[in-house]
Amino acid sequence: MLEIQEARDSKRYLKYMDQLKNIKLLILDDVGLKSYTLEESRDILEITEARYNKSSTILSAQFPHSKWYDLFADPTIADAVMDRVIHNAYIMPLDFKRSLREVMAEKVKKSF
Repeated sequence: MLEIQEARDSKRYLKYMDQLKNIKLLILDDVGLKSYTLEESRDILEITEARYNKSSTILSAQFPHSKWYDLFADPTIADAVMDRVIHNAYIMPLDFKRSLREVMAEKVKKSF
């Protein structure tokens, strides 16, 4: 979101958004670390709409997708984003009691 804002501020917004649309695999990590402003919500909608059924997008978050609605300032935008994201999605919930870093550290220790 910070990169999009920077592109907007430097008058490169349209070019930047076009680049995001054309990436074969876009990974949006840490979805929902904060709630999105109305402007950010619209940016996310534009990205998901442009990529829908054309390119692959991976979204990762620390909480279930059912709670993502609360991140968006406008419920209509939230519905539109979720419709495009969830409709053809493969949802892989990870329910670990321990962090992935802890699990990987344990594997490394065992390999010595």
